Amino acid sequence: MSKYKAIIPCAGFGTRMRMLPHEAKELILDESGNPTIDWSLNICKKYNIEPVVVTRPEKEEFNDFLDQRNITYVFDEGKSVGTSILKTKEHWSEYNIMLLPDTRFDYDENFFINIFKSMKAGNDSMFALFNVT
Repeated sequence: MSKYKAIIPCAGFGTRMRMLPHEAKELILDESGNPTIDWSLNICKKYNIEPVVVTRPEKEEFNDFLDQRNITYVFDEGKSVGTSILKTKEHWSEYNIMLLPDTRFDYDENFFINIFKSMKAGNDSMFALFNVT
């Protein structure tokens, strides 16, 4: 078990995209032909961060996608990101970050290494990045 966890909230309803309750925007293909969730999952794999995804039971296709990749997930009602994050508390580890599944940002090779070094030094504040590529 990794001491680094990434909490990835995916329990939303996709209402801005007029999606049906069982559909998952995280499975929409990006410009490279991959599901958008793969960007976050690839970061986790690259930096040995264990992903914990928050989803809803009715997103069956998405949940099957996670099962096939052996990704840990928990269910939430999708009411708010805050409650979704708290649903993962039993899976939290020593160091936890949140990755939004549909947000891209620029980072260099040391980005996550520096984040975790900062957390180890006692800096446990939240951070957000919106340098979208």
